[in-house]
Amino acid sequence: MASGGQRVLAINNLLANYCIGLDTKDLDLLRSVFTSDAELDYSGVTAFKAVLTGADDIINKVAPTIKDRHTQHALSTQRLTFEDDGDVCLALTYFTMNGFIPDDGGGWTHTTVYGYYDDKLDQLSPGEWRISKRTIHTFHPRVTNASATTTP
Repeated sequence: MASGGQRVLAINNLLANYCIGLDTKDLDLLRSVFTSDAELDYSGVTAFKAVLTGADDIINKVAPTIKDRHTQHALSTQRLTFEDDGDVCLALTYFTMNGFIPDDGGGWTHTTVYGYYDDKLDQLSPGEWRISKRTIHTFHPRVTNASATTTP
């Protein structure tokens, strides 16, 4: 059995890998953070309202939305609650996402989104955690138009 510190580190790395997978467009890394039957609830996200079920569905729907975007996700405040003798973790983690999205005029729209991930994490084996359910909650995004000559 992993120590408390090792367990928290494994969970923090898992949650970071979600962000790194999105930002680097590493779909294999992104897929690796989810259980095969995971649920990803984007219904609280203004630009992408959907509830996706299964790692394959998640990757197939998310991949086209990140293809042309340049993003940087950052994680901050976090609360972890362990259940079922430590094999389930309920995690609430705040995030900030800065992104550049191509606009129709050849420029870029800069967006900053603030929110939090509400996760259920399952320990598949000692030290091996996966997201089985994630609900994304967003606060008010800030959108600014970058000039047509600005490149992210």
